[in-house]
Amino acid sequence: MSSIFEYIQNNPQEAQRLVGLKYEQVQELLNKAIELHNQ
Repeated sequence: MSSIFEYIQNNPQEAQRLVGLKYEQVQELLNKAIELHNQ
């Protein structure tokens, strides 16, 4: 089974139903998390 991240990437319309955020918000959150991790 694929990860939730992979599923959302392949099915962006499902993001809000699964995590309560729009796909664009999920992308922004993940980008910020990666940015903070790399500091």
